[in-house]
Amino acid sequence: MVYAIPLIVTSSLLVLSAGWNSTMEGFTVAALPLVPGWVIVSLTFGHWHAVQEAQVALIPLISLVVDGLVIFLVWEFIHLSTRRKSL
Repeated sequence: MVYAIPLIVTSSLLVLSAGWNSTMEGFTVAALPLVPGWVIVSLTFGHWHAVQEAQVALIPLISLVVDGLVIFLVWEFIHLSTRRKSL
């Protein structure tokens, strides 16, 4: 979670400052950490065009949990593989 919190906060601020309809090349990269939350919210509440303002607030929260879990799993996998090599 230590790595996920700054990642999601920075991503959210960049996306909000650029706007949802931005055509910046860096916008896609900045929005990547928010994809898990966007997918889960849009699958739960219907088509992504139908997502309401209050539901948009769930995107960073869900992304924080999912990204934190992914970072943890990758970290543990790398740590486990280096530990096995040292034995």
